[in-house]
Amino acid sequence: LVIEKDPQGGVGQLAASHLAMVSLYQRADLEISERLAAAESLEAVAVGTTLPEVSLGYYRSLADASLFYELVTPEVLGWLRKAHKIESSDQLTQIGLSLQIAEVARALGEREIAVRYYGEFLATAVPTDQRYETAKMRMQELEVTQ
Repeated sequence: LVIEKDPQGGVGQLAASHLAMVSLYQRADLEISERLAAAESLEAVAVGTTLPEVSLGYYRSLADASLFYELVTPEVLGWLRKAHKIESSDQLTQIGLSLQIAEVARALGEREIAVRYYGEFLATAVPTDQRYETAKMRMQELEVTQ
């Protein structure tokens, strides 16, 4: 009802993103693919310009749920890239997205995408980040295999 009354506004956007989370994790009556489809069907409302961080969170929720259910697919990579493109106001979130995109791309065999986002992570993360050396090593491995 909230979504129907405000499909283009912030309240509807927020409600749709929350409903997506319910669909992803609380719908025991649905198969995993149906949960993802139900959450993805809310994209038109959950993604908007009113609340960009909610849009980013929506895409991350889709990706995170897929990974939680051990589904590493091109769709996951697409959702993460859409979230990254929104550009979080939180630098740590943005840096984390770069690494997550690189890892998913690597798992999917998308070498160029992985190298690009590992490079972005390494350029923006501090060298004391616990993930830094692993990302550096993985990027170097991918560069050697070209």
